[in-house]
Amino acid sequence: NMPLYNNFKNVAEKAANDLAIINFRTCEKTTFGELLNQIDDFANALKAAGVEKADKIVVLTFNSSIDIIALLGANKIGAVVEFLDPESDITQMQSHSSNAKILIVEGVFLPLAKMISNNTPIVIYNNSNTSELQKQALEILRVLEAKND
Repeated sequence: NMPLYNNFKNVAEKAANDLAIINFRTCEKTTFGELLNQIDDFANALKAAGVEKADKIVVLTFNSSIDIIALLGANKIGAVVEFLDPESDITQMQSHSSNAKILIVEGVFLPLAKMISNNTPIVIYNNSNTSELQKQALEILRVLEAKND
């Protein structure tokens, strides 16, 4: 059972049309219902990419909505999330990202992610809407398939 995700889902379903997040960079507003859909899409993308219970995903972003989406999406499928501080020491970030199934980054951190990835597949997150998350699910699959080739 995934109590964190389930608790959020219960709240989100009751307050589906209420404002949950305002992205201060884009001024985009997201309701609880929309956020729940994004979390579910993200969880499905992780599952489709082969992420399983107890697998670790690492997130390297600014503090943004992807943090909530990644945490609850991973929690839904039983995966573990580790957030990296982009201002941390490179060696420390490499250590924390070892054994990760996927490294999720905002585009600005791609050069840093390549330095710390230890051959972990890197997926760039665009901080976008649900339809974009579905496209990103395909990108996760593409990245993992390329690694397995």
